[in-house]
Amino acid sequence: MYNPDCFQETSKASLIHLIKENGFASLISYHNNAPVVSHIPLLYQSNEHDQDYLLGHMAKENSHWQSFTADQPVLAIFQGPHHYVSPSWAGTGVPTWNYAVVHVQGVASLVETDELMDIISRLTSKYESAFDNPWQANISSEQKNRISKKLVGFKIPVENIQGKFKLSQNRSLEDQQVIADALALTKNSDAEKLSTLMKSRIQV
Repeated sequence: MYNPDCFQETSKASLIHLIKENGFASLISYHNNAPVVSHIPLLYQSNEHDQDYLLGHMAKENSHWQSFTADQPVLAIFQGPHHYVSPSWAGTGVPTWNYAVVHVQGVASLVETDELMDIISRLTSKYESAFDNPWQANISSEQKNRISKKLVGFKIPVENIQGKFKLSQNRSLEDQQVIADALALTKNSDAEKLSTLMKSRIQV
């Protein structure tokens, strides 16, 4: 992606945090000489061998997984907070858009049934944890057999990770503060998150 120096995010911790907070990704690859995309939640996993992975699953009827070959990397795009920026806020001259995004590339491979079940369990636990009475996944052997016939699990070693945090860094600190304050007043959850992210950087 086009990523000028002033917008490049090089902190791995910041990139992983965005992924974990915005895990619903666009997964892109090529199949039969055409681009294909699936919109799915993905987990970011680090292990003791310093090899990070993305983990996920999709319907077996979705032919996308058939494009997972050893010679073709896939691209996962994680979109963080984003919002329109009005030129009236800080005399920016032209309308623009501020946003944070992370791209991850790697070669996807399929996993065995037990690992698929683990991925399902971990995804469920992650998103159920926000509820007062989280649903617990107690998957029987019979259910496991049915699931394995309908879903495929996969892992993607993180071979390349790139972040772009376009937060008006090409403007003065004063302008950045004005824009962040204006975003906070828009009564939009994404704009408020973007404002918080901008302010955390302005203070550095």
